[in-house]
Formats: sequence, structure tokens, C-alpha cells
Amino acid sequence: MRIRSFVLGVVVVALGGCGGGSSATSPGGGSGGGGGGTTIGTPPANTVFALPGSQFNPPTLNVTVNTSVTFTFFTTTHNVTFDVVTGRPADIPNSNGTSVSRTFATQGTFTYSCTLHPGMSGSVVVGP
Repeated sequence: MRIRSFVLGVVVVALGGCGGGSSATSPGGGSGGGGGGTTIGTPPANTVFALPGSQFNPPTLNVTVNTSVTFTFFTTTHNVTFDVVTGRPADIPNSNGTSVSRTFATQGTFTYSCTLHPGMSGSVVVGP
């Protein structure tokens, strides 16, 4: 009986550390045994995170011509709608749990917004 109580106590303590946290994981993050995924924080180079808090991170990304930028969407649905200017890439439709890349082949500033969340906007500044 004593061993059973001890084992039950260990299981309860172990399970207590397996959840309840508030950090989100990137698309493809594991479930169950605490599998993969990365905590939302600083995006990798040439990546923009569409955050659950209705903001893009970073809000402005500087790249060179012909750079591919990856937009990563977590559990909240967002989209990327570029302002109409010459050389802009195609818009990204409503997305969640995925990453979508766009190549910027023209110099300039390409501003965009999420039409689902007023005030959620960002820009990609493309230099030589």
C-alpha cells in the first residue's frame, strides 16, 4: 500500500509539470510526451510571426531583393493582405497552424495587414 501511494504521488507530481503553461508552440509542435515545436519568441531570420495577440513580429522586416520571407501562423487565424504597389507578392489567405513563404523580387516597402484584426499591420522593406 505504501509503494502504491508513493507511485501515485510521483505520477501526480509528474503530470503537474506537463501543462498549464501559457507558452504557445509553433506549427507542428508535438503533443503527448512534450514533443517538438518552438516557443513563440524571436522569429528566425526572414520570418514573420502572426501572433495570437493580433500583431506581427517583427512589425518591420528588412531584407534584400529576391529574399523569401516566411509568414508563420499559429492557432489564431490571420491573413496577410499587401497594399497595392508594383512588385508586391500575392496575398496570403486566412491561415492557421502553417507557414507560407513569399519572395520579394522588387526594391521598396511592402506594407500589409491582417484584414481580420483591425490595426494588425506590418511591412517588409526590400533593399539592394
